[in-house]
Amino acid sequence: MNANSSHPLPWYREPLVWMVLAIPATAVLGGVVMLVLANATWDGLVADDYYRQGMQINRSLARDAEAARLGLVATLAFPAPGVVEARLTGAGTDGDRLTLRFAHATRTNADVQVRLTRSAGGVWRGALPPLPSGKWYAELGNERWRLAAPVWLPPAAGELVLRAPAPSPPTPHAEGSASPMM
Repeated sequence: MNANSSHPLPWYREPLVWMVLAIPATAVLGGVVMLVLANATWDGLVADDYYRQGMQINRSLARDAEAARLGLVATLAFPAPGVVEARLTGAGTDGDRLTLRFAHATRTNADVQVRLTRSAGGVWRGALPPLPSGKWYAELGNERWRLAAPVWLPPAAGELVLRAPAPSPPTPHAEGSASPMM
């Protein structure tokens, strides 16, 4: 009620009413914005075939172990835009096809897979589309072995080196020893 007159103000002229209505209106507006953002973007964090991918981990680990057993080291060079070259050292450099995969650290739609073919001099070559700068996971291999490592593109030294991981020592456990009870 206005102090100068005996007539009460209409409800839409009271500031306290607008302050009380602003709180739920802000919550509804924030909810609508979040709903629109959730439907417009996809984060791609969970794969539909996560079980099958989990089962493939053992196969990938066996390929890593095979690369370590063969002593493989790959040097990736980018001599010209759109061209990638790989030089391999080690015992498992036979065959005529390799696959090079660059997986983006956060955007699965930016992943690139390239077939490399052997050319003269034992150098493997392939056409590589331009990749944005940032953190990537590089994977080079065939059916038997795999070299994989996180890398930064473009490489500061102009080359990337992929090495097989060192084999982890077996974990010793004592035969017949009892575990402590809690």
